[in-house]
Amino acid sequence: MNAACADMADGIRPGDLMRQVAEALTRTGLGTCPYGEDGSNQIGIECRAGHCTLWVSDFGTAEWEYHPAQDADPGLAADLAAILLTGHPAPSPPPSRGPDRPHLTFKGIVGLDLRARGLDVELAVYPEDDVLNVTAEIVITSRADPRGGMQVWVSDDGHLTWRRDYQDGEPAVTAIAETVTRAISRLRTAGQPA
Repeated sequence: MNAACADMADGIRPGDLMRQVAEALTRTGLGTCPYGEDGSNQIGIECRAGHCTLWVSDFGTAEWEYHPAQDADPGLAADLAAILLTGHPAPSPPPSRGPDRPHLTFKGIVGLDLRARGLDVELAVYPEDDVLNVTAEIVITSRADPRGGMQVWVSDDGHLTWRRDYQDGEPAVTAIAETVTRAISRLRTAGQPA
């Protein structure tokens, strides 16, 4: 049983972990708005670069989603994935489509960039047998994550999802707030010279 579960047994109300994270984000200057009723585990985070949503369960699972407001930028998506998994972007020159790779997809560019940064990238394929279609995204992990509790998914439309499961004794509120704040900070500088 993790700390959030133990707290629930001690009378903490549903949504308290999410409320603590929202308060921590507000203290950093980020604007947040809750979804649903009191006790909801989901908030929106104000960001001009796109739509950002954070979900935190009462049991220590955090999930942040980003949908770009305009055309997706593969360099930005790679930076966000690296920040979410390692705490810093660790830039590398992005792979180009070039004449030898004219059909490289958005997720292909992001994945090759992240592999060059030392992160592990796999392709996840989801068949839709009823309509004879296939969708795919990349799943990124870091060898530096000893528990393997973090992953980032990126699709060809630039939709990015970060998920982390926090265990008993981990400072979930602070860690979640710091991680999301770093990602939003990178989004705020998107399109500006480094």
